[in-house]
Amino acid sequence: MDYRHGDLFYKKIDNFKGESVFKGNKFVLAEGEVTGHCHTLEGEFEILEDMDKGIRAIKVLKPSVITHQEHKTIELQPATYIEIREKEYNYFDKEIQRVVD
Repeated sequence: MDYRHGDLFYKKIDNFKGESVFKGNKFVLAEGEVTGHCHTLEGEFEILEDMDKGIRAIKVLKPSVITHQEHKTIELQPATYIEIREKEYNYFDKEIQRVVD
């Protein structure tokens, strides 16, 4: 199962080759540049990154939740998920950019 939480999308994948950068029970996945709100993951998980490709994944070991002040709390089931940040096209600057929260 895949999950969307605001401007973050988590797609289940079978295999991710990256190094562990964090293992614990609470991690801020993204902070809002405008509002200061944040997407926070709590539970039992490991954050993995492929530094060459600039890709991050979450290896959920036990059911874990993502919270945010303006979004419904969601529960991720044990699996590995690649993180995809929503992007938009800026017609004035003629470039693709990350959505700013």
